[in-house]
Amino acid sequence: MPLSSLFSAGVEALSNQLLNLDEGSTQRRSQLAGKVLAITIQPLPCCYFVVSEQQLDVLNKYEGEPDCRLSLNLLTLAELKQADRIPSLIKQDKLQLEGDIKLAQQFADLFLQLEPDLEEKLSQRIGDVAAYQLLSKSRMLAEALSKVFAQAPVKLTELANEEWKLSVGQVEYQSWQRQVQKLAADCEQLARRIEGLSK
Repeated sequence: MPLSSLFSAGVEALSNQLLNLDEGSTQRRSQLAGKVLAITIQPLPCCYFVVSEQQLDVLNKYEGEPDCRLSLNLLTLAELKQADRIPSLIKQDKLQLEGDIKLAQQFADLFLQLEPDLEEKLSQRIGDVAAYQLLSKSRMLAEALSKVFAQAPVKLTELANEEWKLSVGQVEYQSWQRQVQKLAADCEQLARRIEGLSK
C-alpha cells in the first residue's frame, strides 16, 4: 500500500471516530453531504474529503473536480480554531482557497464544533467510576500542562538571561551602546587628526 493511501486511510479512520463521538456532528455532516473538498496541509499529501450522510471518506486521488480546494501550512492549522478567521487567513496568504468559502467554513465547523461525550463513551467500556476518575485526572493534567506551557516563554527568557548568559539585559545593552558610540566618536576624532597631519 503506498504511503499516501496509508495516510488517507488513517485520516479517514481518525476523522470518523472523532465525528462518531459527537451526536451533533451527524446534522453538520448532512449539510455537507455530496460535497468534495481537496485539502493540502503542507508538507503532507493532498486528501480529498468526500462527505456523505453516513461517514467521511478520505481519498488520496479523485477523478472529478472538488467543490472546494484548501491549501495551507501545518503551522497555520492552529489558527483555524475559529472558522471566522478563514477570510483574514486568505488575505494574509496563509490559506489558499478555490471555490465556496461558505463550504470551507462549514467543513471547519464540522470538526471545530465537536462536543464529544467522552465520559459516556468511556463508561460503556470501563465503567462509570473509572471513566469519571480518568477524565477528571486528565483534565487536571491538561490544566497543569497548559500552565507550564503558558509560563515556558518567561522561564526560558529568565534562564537565557540569568543562568546561560545567552542574552543581555537592558542595562548591559545600554552600557554597550554608549561604549560603541564613544568608540565611534574616538575613531572620528582620530581620523580628523590624521587628516590634519597629512596636510
